[in-house]
Amino acid sequence: MGVVGDLRRRRGARRWQRWTEVEPEEDLHRRAGIVTAIFIVFFVLLIAVIVIGLVAAR
Repeated sequence: MGVVGDLRRRRGARRWQRWTEVEPEEDLHRRAGIVTAIFIVFFVLLIAVIVIGLVAAR
């Protein structure tokens, strides 16, 4: 029973590992989305600083 149980446990572990793996494309899309959001925030802040600077210089 020990050998059979061990084999079933290993098989289940392999199935679980495949099920929980992250696809490289999905990970790339997630990271690209995060970088894009950060870029947009910094770009909006840069535009705001420029506008505030122009208004203050007047």
